[in-house]
Amino acid sequence: MKSLHTKNAPLFIFNPFGKIEFYKSQIKERIVSFPNEENFLEALKKEYKPNTLCHNDFVQGNILYSDTKDYLIDYEYAAKNDYRFDIASFFSENNIHYIDQRDQFYQTYFDGEIDPMIDVQVQAFERMEDILWGYWANMLYEQRGEQIYFDIAKDKEKHYRGEIASGFSSISINSSSDKETVKYMSLPMICFAPLSL
Repeated sequence: MKSLHTKNAPLFIFNPFGKIEFYKSQIKERIVSFPNEENFLEALKKEYKPNTLCHNDFVQGNILYSDTKDYLIDYEYAAKNDYRFDIASFFSENNIHYIDQRDQFYQTYFDGEIDPMIDVQVQAFERMEDILWGYWANMLYEQRGEQIYFDIAKDKEKHYRGEIASGFSSISINSSSDKETVKYMSLPMICFAPLSL
């Protein structure tokens, strides 16, 4: 993933916020809801930095392994995006919820220099992806009537609401003057500390 992220980014942007609005506009009857969605997305837009070549679809089926090399396939959504979107996609789509597994990834990705806020930021991007792919699946379920899309939409809604078991129950968020604990289930309502990435 990091190798992809160091390559020159194209001029076009994968705009997740625009895609969310498009998918919502195509839906006649919503089967999912995401509490505080608008406020959450507005807060995330302020931190969004689309300056990296991203795959934008880091699902397990797009990663192929051989004895000598690994391959990333299906570049349908590849475009400039925020690198945290790809990390969030990788974690979310591969059910990597335990902090020790995430830390192992961060150690490798950041060469041992980890910003303590990175996991909070990535989790926020996971919630944004829950909204994005939840509405995408809702749209396709409505258009095609296939159960798989209903299931995906409902899984994304559950994840957003924090109803999927995780390896941790709270996260410490450092602000400029104090430290507070935010429950994992309340992540959609979090605010960001200034980024140092």
